[in-house]
Amino acid sequence: WFEDYPYAFYHADTTPYWLMAWGDYWCATGDTDTIRRMWPAIRKAYDWSRGTVNPATGLMLNSKGGLGAVEVGDLGVGVESDIYLSAVWVVALDRVARMADALKERKVVTEARALEATARASLREKFWLPQQRTYAFALLKDGAIRPELTIWPATAMGFGLFDDERGMAAATVLARATLNTDWGSRALASESKLFDPLHYNNGTVWPFVTGFEALGEYRYRNSFAGFAALNTIVQSGFTWGLGRNPEVWSGSVFEPLDTAVPHQFFGTSFILTVLARGLLGWEPDVPRGIVRLAPQLPTEWPGMSVHLLRAGHGTYDVSIMNNSNEFRAIVRRTGGPDMLVFAPHLPLGSTVTSVTANGAGIQCQNPINPRDVQPECVISLVDSTEIVVQHTPGVRVQVTQPVVARGDRSKSMRILDMKLDGSTLIIQAEGPRDREFVVSIRTERERKVAVRFDGPGDPVDGYVAREIRIPVP
Repeated sequence: WFEDYPYAFYHADTTPYWLMAWGDYWCATGDTDTIRRMWPAIRKAYDWSRGTVNPATGLMLNSKGGLGAVEVGDLGVGVESDIYLSAVWVVALDRVARMADALKERKVVTEARALEATARASLREKFWLPQQRTYAFALLKDGAIRPELTIWPATAMGFGLFDDERGMAAATVLARATLNTDWGSRALASESKLFDPLHYNNGTVWPFVTGFEALGEYRYRNSFAGFAALNTIVQSGFTWGLGRNPEVWSGSVFEPLDTAVPHQFFGTSFILTVLARGLLGWEPDVPRGIVRLAPQLPTEWPGMSVHLLRAGHGTYDVSIMNNSNEFRAIVRRTGGPDMLVFAPHLPLGSTVTSVTANGAGIQCQNPINPRDVQPECVISLVDSTEIVVQHTPGVRVQVTQPVVARGDRSKSMRILDMKLDGSTLIIQAEGPRDREFVVSIRTERERKVAVRFDGPGDPVDGYVAREIRIPVP
């Protein structure tokens, strides 16, 4: 079989993904003994990946290693390194260096860290499109770049590989209707000349890439777009039968394609990944003795409970209650690291007035960013720790969205970005032509505003871009 069919070795990304998986396993478990036992295979995979690298950029070469984001179609012609493979490789290098350090493999640590620095710099600078305020799809063999708007930069965003300013700018662009439908994210934007809603790589909707879109939006504090994308993956399991999530969908109407794999695990699995790493912000790092909890709850959720979160041999139960002026979390711990980095995302415009852990006041860092408020607190956990963040109300936004049925075209409103200018809330949004939406703005009281999208829309979906300015109640 391996001689007759090439598919086991078809993709360059599977090897750095494998390295990354071992690194993530180690971070979540602290199981250094297994990493030591697996090290010869890990080292072999690392050496193979390193052998496909362009020394000038530090990036793996698609032309030498194999396919990355694109398998068929004109988008992949002439690609030297695409942003998807490049992002996975940068993360793999970090994981290899960390594991090597634990095993005292100093030569590998030095080599991997140097290569990571080169590759990360290439990823951040060579793919950046200053005019479009986002990242390109690929570097080409002739030294040019392929600037088409694709969902693939979300891979690097999901891993947090960009600085906040550019990452948030890219998150705004990737939230646009040209990439996102009411049933998931297109791999290629509908504005491209190569767009085809039935073409596997040039316009269909994948739960797999939708997962990266959701995670990237959460990483760069665009939780409205992140939750919308997460919801589409969840809903994909209710179309053909419970739990059967089709591989690809039409890029123009809400309909799975008969030519697709009827159930694709690595698309479905993103539900758990986005829930844990995005919405809940759960990141265990057992070798360093810490766990991180950074929730971004949807406006309409008053709270949530999660049971049996794992870190090493320990488990954690987390209960969150959230209202206009208080964010409360109860963390019950049985084993595992006792150091918690607690960094909840609070509403735009709010101010933290106090933070307590089991009634005792604690000091937190309060870095400023334009999208929300996120205090970062380091807390020593006991068996049960209640953390209370008191804050002023801030601004919460909720949109009443239409219900989408099979066969429909997209008809939801998309929020790309929000910011406060004094007492005015500015929302960058897109909505279908001639449709009206009710936007709820909540501070200490609620105000509902009717928003209509008039004017010529884009030629594929009829979406109109609009800046909405609303006085804060």
